[in-house]
Amino acid sequence: MKKALSILAAALAVCVAPAQKDDTNPFLPIQVPFKMAGVQYHARIERSAVLSSPQWNPTKSLPVRLDEVERVARRELRKLVQDEALWNVDEFTIKRVAGTEHWYYLVGLSESPRTTNSDYATAFFVDFDGKPGVTDPATK
Repeated sequence: MKKALSILAAALAVCVAPAQKDDTNPFLPIQVPFKMAGVQYHARIERSAVLSSPQWNPTKSLPVRLDEVERVARRELRKLVQDEALWNVDEFTIKRVAGTEHWYYLVGLSESPRTTNSDYATAFFVDFDGKPGVTDPATK
């Protein structure tokens, strides 16, 4: 389990990559690429969704409880896999949009035990209204 967490942390550190800067891009400049059943996906979140969700600072309670954030992430995971119950949440990350008090969640999940259906780790974005980000197949 310790090894699995280390692999997930390393995967998220490497995979959470800034997208190219594009002022017409509706998404925040961060995405998580992952592969599922041979298909490359990108998890992203729209800037407008984050900026319209509640502002927050660390002196306040989180606007969406972590168990609800997990439910949202699992609902998104079920769109991609049939064995969602075999996946574990390994990481909750709270990220801020630079220069604002607007934040969003990034939820890391891994499959246990690992099968050949995935490349082991994935992540989903959730805004502070409890709405999921976008996960779609990568375009070439």
